[in-house]
Amino acid sequence: SNNTIEDLDDDDDDDRRQAEEETIKTSYDEEAITHHDGTKLVYFASATPSQNVIGCLSALHKDAQTFVDEIKCVEYVKSTTDKVFLIIDGAPSTTLIETIGPLIQIDSVFVYSPSSYAFPTSSQKQHNYILILCENEDTLYDSIVKSCEELDKQTAAFSMFNKKEKEIYDLSKEQGSFLFFQLFKFLLKNLPKTYEAKKTMIRICRNYYRRNLTELANIDEFDHTYRSSDAISWYMKETFLYKFINKTLQTQDVDLIYQFRFYITDLSEQLELIFKELKEKQKDVLKLYRGVQLNQDEMTDYQNSVGNLISNSGYLLTSSERSVAYDFATKSAKSEGVVRALFEYLVDLNVVQNIVIADIGQYSAFPEKAHFMIDIGKRKKN
Repeated sequence: SNNTIEDLDDDDDDDRRQAEEETIKTSYDEEAITHHDGTKLVYFASATPSQNVIGCLSALHKDAQTFVDEIKCVEYVKSTTDKVFLIIDGAPSTTLIETIGPLIQIDSVFVYSPSSYAFPTSSQKQHNYILILCENEDTLYDSIVKSCEELDKQTAAFSMFNKKEKEIYDLSKEQGSFLFFQLFKFLLKNLPKTYEAKKTMIRICRNYYRRNLTELANIDEFDHTYRSSDAISWYMKETFLYKFINKTLQTQDVDLIYQFRFYITDLSEQLELIFKELKEKQKDVLKLYRGVQLNQDEMTDYQNSVGNLISNSGYLLTSSERSVAYDFATKSAKSEGVVRALFEYLVDLNVVQNIVIADIGQYSAFPEKAHFMIDIGKRKKN
């Protein structure tokens, strides 16, 4: 009779396992999502492909591709313009690891390995993709879903900044836009500073730099250590904030500028404080220089506004040393067709009222460059 009971228990265990497997498959089907058209799932199996993995991927994407040949797998990835989620089943060869490293199509690599296999990578900084280790199908499924959501957020962040940027306002033609921005800046300045405002800005930055470990570390540092009095120091580091703030202001997108109000307000307030100190110490005429590399449209805007009052849409970094500005203007360009320009500004501190100029040399890693910073939305003669 004991044998009969054990046999029945074994049968029950088999039934339970089968029921669990069916439940897992059903849950995949019920929760099935279809990736947006710009993403492909590519499954590479170093041995026989796992039907469980194929079932998992099929639930996520109806056109998931399976390969057992490394060369064909890599050729397929290279042939697409879409973002690729590459699932590697088992231990990949050194050749495969080296080959996929520079491929910009690969967004994330999911290493599916039920064993304690360690992916041979010394540092994620050596490649462009995000690496995720998955011990079972459930972890793999959840990781792909999460990565897809994060990619969508990053794409949305990219689209926020994918707009035409404008270097200057010509006030003879755009007085209305200038006055609107002045009013908007005044409103931002008088809004209460909240944790939510900071959190919103940080979230956008993290989404944008999702795969950039260096900038993500900078964002974490900012999140944990930033104080209002650090605004200029952070700008001068030329990290994510420097890039974001200028790009945000030059899009002239009110919604986007509002998202970064937490930092923009701090930066302008700090500049105003230093400007007051400057006016108390100096009463002479400042001669400042600014070296820039402009695209042709920006250069045309400057040429067409000669003799008019203008206002730059972003913060301006200048130097009291002409050689510093000249060196910046003549350094190697990142793109072709740039126009190198050197601007000279004369500022009479005895009469200046509408322009905020701050001596920020103490905040620079290179104080010998004698940096002065001009606040946003200030009028000057071109």
